[in-house]
Amino acid sequence: MWIGAVVFSMLLKKCLYFPSVIFNVQVIAILWLRLQSDKSLSVLYRKAFRHLILNTNPKPNLQQSLPTPGGITTETMHTVKSELKSVIVYEIEHVFGRRVVSSRDCIDLSDEIYIKTQQQLNPNTLRRFFSLVKADYPPSQATLNILSKYCGFQSIDDIYRVKNTESIDEGSVNPENIMRFLVSIFRNTEVKDNYDHTFLNVIMQTIKFLNANKFLTDRFQSLIAKTENGNNFYFEQLVNVDKLNSFYGNGLRYYLQEKGTADAEVFTASLNVLKYWLSGEDQKLIKCAIGLNNPDAVAKMHPYTVARQFAALLFTGYVAQSDSEVVRITIHNYYEEIASAPVNRKFLRNFTCIVSEALLMTRHDAEALYYLRETKKYGVGALIEDPLLNYTQSFNLIEAFALYNLGENKKAEKKFNEIKSSEFPFLNKRLCCILYILLLKKIKAREKDLRYEDQLQALVKETGFKRLLVILQ
Repeated sequence: MWIGAVVFSMLLKKCLYFPSVIFNVQVIAILWLRLQSDKSLSVLYRKAFRHLILNTNPKPNLQQSLPTPGGITTETMHTVKSELKSVIVYEIEHVFGRRVVSSRDCIDLSDEIYIKTQQQLNPNTLRRFFSLVKADYPPSQATLNILSKYCGFQSIDDIYRVKNTESIDEGSVNPENIMRFLVSIFRNTEVKDNYDHTFLNVIMQTIKFLNANKFLTDRFQSLIAKTENGNNFYFEQLVNVDKLNSFYGNGLRYYLQEKGTADAEVFTASLNVLKYWLSGEDQKLIKCAIGLNNPDAVAKMHPYTVARQFAALLFTGYVAQSDSEVVRITIHNYYEEIASAPVNRKFLRNFTCIVSEALLMTRHDAEALYYLRETKKYGVGALIEDPLLNYTQSFNLIEAFALYNLGENKKAEKKFNEIKSSEFPFLNKRLCCILYILLLKKIKAREKDLRYEDQLQALVKETGFKRLLVILQ
């Protein structure tokens, strides 16, 4: 691992002497793909961006403004602990997907930290760090280093340097250089198949970078929509539900314009319906629903698109107060069709998750449970190992909520206690957290903890998913 980091660092420094930025970008992109499994990748990836895109001299002084070679002194460390705590808290909660306001959150966070870093932090340590209980002493450097690694940094030293000497802002970068880097990855990478684990993780790192640098997203999405990998993976397979009211939702127009097919029209309309359903904008939803019925698309659509279309039809029927029986019968027939063909069963988990979630939110709880349980019988899903596409905790959440709505409170609580919220899928983690807190408030109604309400309101404000507060309260 350290050899890869050294090679990457040497190549980066060498590239800084060459005038051809495009060459530098391509070389680093290729090496980055090969080193993606390295745990130090996320830090190297971020530093590579910064050194490539800042408007600096050809031979920048990389030591300028950095701490002394011996590392951060004890005095400086004390300052870092006090000055950077709010920064670290922000980074943690951004990765975790919600604010940390309770002991339960600390238990979930402790589990997730161990999964991602293979290092253990006791929930009581986290309770002290987040000021949920009195702390008689500041967090240790070991604790801060583990938290830094969880956030994608190597250590507290690294987060100190990045935040103080290498921050990116819109006025100090050349966005076109970033675009060349990102788009070259999508355009020039040969992808094995639609379930290429390496490429999925490349996209995850890209999305995390965009989340932190939103001023780049519009230009990036307009270019990525011109690539086959961009359309197939970034837009279609990895739907960024949490950002439907943000950059991902805005970028769908580029996808539709570039792909221009009937199924692309249905897919875009379906996601817009989902966006306006979650946001409670019924008039816009009805307008977008017109694009759901395109006879030219039916025979060509991928199961991913069909699932989104069915979900959108359920939302539209709910808003229009019309009977959705025909839609639900069609869903059942399609499910039986793909379940009966072994070659298609790899799509079942994705299809079931999307459709069952829509059935839950339109109050067809028994049918949501039916599809969840039927799919579990197959024990299929080549994607289950991938953290991006792991539906297990989403299944548990939907099942627990449906059981509660059906009055089976004890079963609902038992299933709820099995949920590991730290393992919610990356791209709809905030949506899952909203559902999770809503159900928590129902199951633990006697506790009346106002911190959960603050946590819930913060998530709704961030995502814009206002309807959930009404439809599932």
